[in-house]
Amino acid sequence: MAEHGTDPARSADRESGLSWSRLARTISRLSHPLYVSPLVILAASLRYASHTAAAFYWWGIYQVFATIIPLCDLIWRRRTGRISDWHVSKREERRWPVVFGIAYAAAGSLTFYLLSGPSILLACMLSGLALGIITFVVTSFWKISLHLMGNGSLAVILLAAFASPVKSILGLLLLVYLGMVGLSRYAVRAHSSMQIIAGAATGIGVTWLIFRGMGIVV
Repeated sequence: MAEHGTDPARSADRESGLSWSRLARTISRLSHPLYVSPLVILAASLRYASHTAAAFYWWGIYQVFATIIPLCDLIWRRRTGRISDWHVSKREERRWPVVFGIAYAAAGSLTFYLLSGPSILLACMLSGLALGIITFVVTSFWKISLHLMGNGSLAVILLAAFASPVKSILGLLLLVYLGMVGLSRYAVRAHSSMQIIAGAATGIGVTWLIFRGMGIVV
């Protein structure tokens, strides 16, 4: 008579799978561009502002348009049932959040231009505006990864905030980070591999072109 019991190897595999699933969900949540952006923009502000007080002043203005208003918008949409989750995973629910995101970025870009703010922060705002427009167009027929688009853009911004000696090391660390974010989004089945690659490439490429056009070395 065969013994009935749990196969230790299968149990270990199951536990390993559950651990990776939990880790992937955690990385996916914490790597939301709205959470990562404030720290990256602060680094850019400290690097390019004339003094520390000015850096925090411009950083605060930036956060109003890039973090506080968009986050309040998402909270309102989530509570009123206009979006199903914080990541706006359903493509058909992305239209209006993206439209308003474009409006916030446009308002922020105009504010920094009129106030003669640091060029790098204006470039960041313009990058967000351009990526918002691209997202609006692409979302009409495809679901690109906004996680990777946002984090790819932030990677370029962070590289621009540091001097040459640390750029190569930082670049490698950012590649590892983007790889982890991409794997997490794939693991939670939010995107296909092509949607992840397209998001990262778009975020990096568009931001690099705008920075290059404004004379900011990356």
